[in-house]
Amino acid sequence: MPDVLWPLFRDNPALARALPALAATLIQSKAGAQYGLQIGIMDILHTFNGKLEFNSYVHAMVTTGGLRKSPNTWVNSVYYNRDEMMRSWRKAVISLCRRRSKQTN
Repeated sequence: MPDVLWPLFRDNPALARALPALAATLIQSKAGAQYGLQIGIMDILHTFNGKLEFNSYVHAMVTTGGLRKSPNTWVNSVYYNRDEMMRSWRKAVISLCRRRSKQTN
């Protein structure tokens, strides 16, 4: 998360709480679109760093594989392109901020 956005999330806790679900949705949609899999995801919102300074970011723990619903089999390995994922994440965060901004105006 770029540090220029930290005040926005610090001052809008509801917006910050939306980040883990946004991350999970993004990761699942990528795995579903690319591999046709349902994966396991656990996202955790961190709001402070070790110096207790506000620093909003999401940790995502993702299974290394996923379940293909038809024919109900486990696929052992999923590759995520980091650069593509980060571009998608930035777009998703900006879209979230824009949607929330329109709701409050």
